[in-house]
Amino acid sequence: MEGLADTLGDFAQNVKEQAKAAIEEKAGEEVVPDYLKPLNPILGPIGVLENCMCLVPEDKQADAKGVIEAYKS
Repeated sequence: MEGLADTLGDFAQNVKEQAKAAIEEKAGEEVVPDYLKPLNPILGPIGVLENCMCLVPEDKQADAKGVIEAYKS
């Protein structure tokens, strides 16, 4: 039974990692403003949104906060 539990745990971990990667990719392409995209390789898209929220246009801040919350959960 422990083998099955380990396999299911590994599967769940892989699913979480894939979901986070998809969220990060979407954030980098759609949510991060073009003028902040040069920071993506340094901070990652989520890091850019978290650290530079004051530079994100007001109409996109709600989307950015939603992406950050989805990434952290």
